[in-house]
Amino acid sequence: MTQQSNNERLSAGIIPLSVAKTWDEAKLEWTLQWVWLSDKYMTCLCEHYPIVEICELRNSLNGAVTEVGNVCVNKFLRLESNQVFREIKRIAADATKPLGLLTIELLHRRKLITEWEIGFLVDTSTKRAISLSQRQLAKRIELNQRTLRSVRDYNPSLQIAEGER
Repeated sequence: MTQQSNNERLSAGIIPLSVAKTWDEAKLEWTLQWVWLSDKYMTCLCEHYPIVEICELRNSLNGAVTEVGNVCVNKFLRLESNQVFREIKRIAADATKPLGLLTIELLHRRKLITEWEIGFLVDTSTKRAISLSQRQLAKRIELNQRTLRSVRDYNPSLQIAEGER
């Protein structure tokens, strides 16, 4: 499969879910809602198989939701999911590392962190673990572990059943 054919397949999957009828306009309707790691191989809308880094996208105009592989989200839709997956891998390797602002925003959008936790994460996002107090470091580790659980335990079918989509 060439990059062009993947792009054509992805656009053929996205356009029917969009208000716009052209690829250039339809791409602008979609926002990154969440990312998750699948415990089984999945197929992207572009028909690429296997994928495990899944991005949940929401259409800002009609509320449609779809799942697309991380590579397609970055190459064709130009959303910053790679950054989020890099941060997830970083905190999986070292839970004392800070989260970035995009990941914090996604956690907030999913209602996985409180307003106070947002402030804490933003305030400490540029600080190294060595410069945090023991309580601050413990809180960062707790929030990072919660983030890791949320991307590993995410089940989109449960979200649909609960009406969160």
